[in-house]
Amino acid sequence: SFRKYADYLYYNSFLGKTCADVIQAFGAPTRITTDGKGGNIYVWEKTYTTGGEVYYISGRMHSNPLRFHKNIKEFYFTRDDKCYHWRVATE
Repeated sequence: SFRKYADYLYYNSFLGKTCADVIQAFGAPTRITTDGKGGNIYVWEKTYTTGGEVYYISGRMHSNPLRFHKNIKEFYFTRDDKCYHWRVATE
């Protein structure tokens, strides 16, 4: 879809940028880990819920199931502080 392609282009725009550039865009990372090659992986995680609303139809109570979601953004940096890979996922 167009939205997914636009997101792909947006995240690709960080390739070759420094860690400071990525932090400026997303704020402080949730955690930092090593990439096993002398570089680092900066991880942003956001957890949120959807659903759980209660509503009535013809006097009978209904509810949407409560669902938990996690958005994860990972940006990989070389030892020279250049972004070389990214990964975004929703669980």
